[in-house]
Amino acid sequence: TDGDSIVVAVDAADQGGGVSGPKIFNNGARLAFEPQARREGDTVHYTCDLNLAAGSNLIRVTAASTDGSWEAIPAEIELDSSRRADRKGRLFLVAVGMSENADAKLNLPQASRDARSLADLVQLRSAALYDRVDVIALLGKDATRARLKDTLLDVGSLSQPQDTVMLVVCGRGTMLGDHLYLAPSGLRPGTAGWENDFRTQGLAGDELAALLGNARALNRVLILDAA
Repeated sequence: TDGDSIVVAVDAADQGGGVSGPKIFNNGARLAFEPQARREGDTVHYTCDLNLAAGSNLIRVTAASTDGSWEAIPAEIELDSSRRADRKGRLFLVAVGMSENADAKLNLPQASRDARSLADLVQLRSAALYDRVDVIALLGKDATRARLKDTLLDVGSLSQPQDTVMLVVCGRGTMLGDHLYLAPSGLRPGTAGWENDFRTQGLAGDELAALLGNARALNRVLILDAA
């Protein structure tokens, strides 16, 4: 194809367990999208726009039941886009140092230093690989839950398929069950205990990965350094 985007149509048959929205991957990277859905009997028809990267695009689509207990066999198609990227790939690096909190016991002064040092190192070593390296630093009191989420959404919308989005987060963290939670600036201790504080006000590693998945860039890197 000589275009930079295609329309993907997915038909999912409800076999009794309901149908969740389809998952679409391009070259292994899961894409965030809001499909249009239309149901006819037991079949749900989804359509969405998909941006193509220059060169090869391996599109993989799958769907699952509503509760996720079973998943369909993936369907795959490989498309070659003949368009040339309008620029070389860029690196967007979001460096987060969660060093200051309302609860002094959660303060971690070296978190901001570590995030900045790692960002400087990556910027230095990768400058020759990209058209441009943009570093967005959220350190200390700026490393709030709301600012981090807004920044990732903004960076994700600015990126192009040939770009790389990297998220580096350093801060106080804990494992609750199988999930890692980090303490952003602004986390305040409540009366229900610290575990509840992390679950309700903290940032889960899974949530950060999902936010990173909203990027249009097909190359995404997540580094979490929790103490």
